[in-house]
Amino acid sequence: MKKSSLWGIATLLTTLNLGAQQLTLDIITQGLQENPGAFERVVIESSEQPVRFDIQLGESTATVGEEHLFDGFRFKVPEAGKDFVWYFNAPSHWGHWYILPVSGEAEGGFKRWLDADKVYQHFDEDEENGRFRVLQTLDADYFEADKEYIIWFRRKAENAASSNALRGVLAFVDQNERWDYDDIEEVLELEPKSPEHQVKQLDSRGGSILLDTAFFSRDDARRRIDNVFTSLRTTKRMSNGMFVTMETACPPCKTEPSLKDIRKKYGEPDFILTQTEDQKVREHGGRDPSENAEEITTYYYDYFGFEVSSDDDEQRVVRVVTHADDYSVLTPEDGGAYYAQVPMKNLTVFHDNHKEVGRLYYFLEGGKEPLCMNEPPKKAFRNKNLELDYQGSGKWTWSTYADDGGLAREIPLKEHRLNGMAKGFYRNGQASFAAPYKDGLLEGEVVQYLQDGTESKRIVYREGKRISSKSSLTLEEAKLFPGDIPSRVRYTRPETADAEAARALLTKVFLSREKVELFGGVAAVYPPLWQEIKDKKPYSEDPGSKMTTFSDGEKMDGKGLKSEAAQAALVKFLQDKFSDPDQTVIRPPNYSELQSYWSIIGWDLSSPLFVVQNGKFRYIFEFQDGWVFTVYDLHSMKL
Repeated sequence: MKKSSLWGIATLLTTLNLGAQQLTLDIITQGLQENPGAFERVVIESSEQPVRFDIQLGESTATVGEEHLFDGFRFKVPEAGKDFVWYFNAPSHWGHWYILPVSGEAEGGFKRWLDADKVYQHFDEDEENGRFRVLQTLDADYFEADKEYIIWFRRKAENAASSNALRGVLAFVDQNERWDYDDIEEVLELEPKSPEHQVKQLDSRGGSILLDTAFFSRDDARRRIDNVFTSLRTTKRMSNGMFVTMETACPPCKTEPSLKDIRKKYGEPDFILTQTEDQKVREHGGRDPSENAEEITTYYYDYFGFEVSSDDDEQRVVRVVTHADDYSVLTPEDGGAYYAQVPMKNLTVFHDNHKEVGRLYYFLEGGKEPLCMNEPPKKAFRNKNLELDYQGSGKWTWSTYADDGGLAREIPLKEHRLNGMAKGFYRNGQASFAAPYKDGLLEGEVVQYLQDGTESKRIVYREGKRISSKSSLTLEEAKLFPGDIPSRVRYTRPETADAEAARALLTKVFLSREKVELFGGVAAVYPPLWQEIKDKKPYSEDPGSKMTTFSDGEKMDGKGLKSEAAQAALVKFLQDKFSDPDQTVIRPPNYSELQSYWSIIGWDLSSPLFVVQNGKFRYIFEFQDGWVFTVYDLHSMKL
């Protein structure tokens, strides 16, 4: 099953907002457990038998805090040792969901799901907008027999124009280590709607052509439409950019309709590929040549390819192939200069006024040598916030624009590959990076900048591989600020005076060992430090709120300590960890430490940030308004 970060859940639960509207899993659990009657009961008589439900969200609700509205349903587990499996169709404005017990601590929960691709009888209606559909499972280990659980949905916004109906089916069934689409459909007895409904869901011209009985038999159409879903479900994109997919070359159709008639009725195809071109592309990419003995031309309508013998003047369709590629993305909706790509086919196509004017393979694919089948004219081609401006003779400028229209990135190309100095820009116009490319790969020294224009880091690349990096900070700055910042970490350097004051406070506490206050209003103690102290007084008696974070799908608890007694005890506890000042170091966090800390927080970093370390222990301290705000245990984390 596809793993997901579940910001249906995770971002909501990892963000610690210490204002009046703080919302954590523990706060949600406490609030909803106080009012389980707000959730409609779904009765499950026995295991294995699927149970349908149809609930109007918003009719009976539970409120957490001042503004967070929840609804959903509750149920009792009929038998231990069974996996929970369900399908639901829900309104998007109730888009965050999770599970918790009616009583007791909430441990674990949903981690992943599958986006539904087919539409099903009884649950999915025609012309439904503003909804999302999910197939999901939860391991048997989560549940206890005869215990009640709540599945909640949180209202994100009001939407009077959209239905509030939550429809679906659930069951407790025998355990399965690797649930997939077919398994879930089988145990829930989900019945896909007609091929016409599936084609409408795909928004497929190709499927409509197959369902036209003037051209194809219904049996042929049904089988080929099913083949598309098989391809979609088995396609995976690998971390290195490669794809694993399935394409089905179906047996000859029972009919041989004329492609001329199909084009006359359904319009021009999204893409036309001759066997000669296909052989060139295969040879260029080092793949095996096609085994077709005769010359074939394939006319692609989104997910379907209609094969015609190239020397047949009547253009009779001899076979229909199916795949996970949607070639309709190549067809522009308006009449402007437009480009689009089919990544699994290494294909980029250029259109101008609805006419194809250029075609390249292996374009913008790193060090791969592009294959130009049809050179586009000198013109700027757009695709959403991207622009490819062609100057001719293989020279391009590839630009990315921010939401406000400002330039975010600009890269030159020569010989149809990235060559030259790429530049990035912040919204204020300041440079964010400068990166040299050669033949599609990073080559040389990449320089990164902070938003104030200060140089922050230099990284050396050779043939696209990172060789070394070094901070651009001065010796004094290196004592106050991190120099090597991961690209995904949003960091703004704080004021030098604030960083100096923060370092001075840590020096007093851990090196001079003075009795001074370290924390302000709240001391946010993150795991695993909290697990080490939570059962000890005065921490266990502190009135502060629990915090719940997720790392790699695993739930971890922390707490925001509020009492002076708990905060003072924590200072003493930490001082004992660093009992020898001569062996204690105070420094900014390094690359891997920033990555680890960033993975469990929900905000941008713009305050002083320091690590206190000796030979055994290592903690990161983030400041806010001159005081330590968070404490995070680094020495027991995998870095």
